[in-house]
Amino acid sequence: MGVFVSKREIFKYEQIEGFILRKYTRKEVSLLLDVSERTITRMAGRVRNKGLLGIKHGNTSKRPKNKQSELLESHVKSMIEKHYFDRNITHIQETLRDGHGINLSYSTLRRWCHEINVVKKRRRSKKENDRKKRPRMASEGYLLQMDGSPHCYVPGEEWVLIAAIDDATSKIAAAEFYESETTLNCMDILEQVIKVYGVPWGVYVDRAGWLGGSKRANFGDFREACDILGIELIFANSPQAKGRIERWFQVPQDRLVAELRTLGITDMEKANEYLKNEFIGEYWNKTKTIKAKSSEVKYRPAPDKNVLREALCQRAHRKINYDNTFKWKTNYYQILNPPGNITNQRVELRFYKDGESAVFFANRKLDVKLFEETIRKKAN
Repeated sequence: MGVFVSKREIFKYEQIEGFILRKYTRKEVSLLLDVSERTITRMAGRVRNKGLLGIKHGNTSKRPKNKQSELLESHVKSMIEKHYFDRNITHIQETLRDGHGINLSYSTLRRWCHEINVVKKRRRSKKENDRKKRPRMASEGYLLQMDGSPHCYVPGEEWVLIAAIDDATSKIAAAEFYESETTLNCMDILEQVIKVYGVPWGVYVDRAGWLGGSKRANFGDFREACDILGIELIFANSPQAKGRIERWFQVPQDRLVAELRTLGITDMEKANEYLKNEFIGEYWNKTKTIKAKSSEVKYRPAPDKNVLREALCQRAHRKINYDNTFKWKTNYYQILNPPGNITNQRVELRFYKDGESAVFFANRKLDVKLFEETIRKKAN
């Protein structure tokens, strides 16, 4: 079999031959070929012995020691095309190593993926204005970043992934899929954090509707719950301000979507089970977190479960009529045990995440019943 010689190699040979024939100096050829003078001496020696073939690298036509077998290459390419076509190269590399015992270098796997045109492009961030980097908090539990991310995590359905990440360690304190980003669902995430770890000192959030921001100014229940629990609520003025949780959402939108598809998971309950036990428990919190600067954990002890239930609920207020009734939506309700004359004052309606509700006046629970009002006929 003949050996191919490129135009560049022919040019090198002509210059080395000119050096051997004393047409050019060693320094001139060194500058022209952009190599050291010592390299010119070595190349000249090979050309004297081998002629034109001496200009080629010594490993030309030799099988690399780290070259993978063609059978393995064919097997891996087939697996990528059938099962892992929607994963990025790093994700495929980890899956092959941990799930199949195939350990490949990134460059080899990247080349194979390009050969079969299965390459998931990485996200490129847009150029932003210069911003000052905020250092991490020193202790775990001092500040959590919390947000929700709507995305098609399974084919044909858009779910919202609500999560809370620790600012000091990047540990996911709680995360779950929901149908929508409601106030009660966000309170549920906060409750999960408190029950497992304790009460954080602060929560860093954006100005979304469930926090009583500018979009829906009457939704301040989350803020009120934080006030009751002694949690400082910090509002971010831009997505970049809480970039830790924003960047984390890119990981499940990339890796988790592919893993759920591979496992055939389309049910939200099973997806939440995999999210918490495998994706967060075994992957993220074990391999992607960092050690806090301080060993002191700042979470405070969780309150009594009844106190937590009364804090993490939605609230509404209604005026009490002269007959000790109040109206909620289209119905009237009768107060059965008024503590006294409370006419024209306001009762507080509390709605819990389990679907139950209760009525309070001055933090005292009232007994109420639906008032059967006579339905009036419309005049003809």
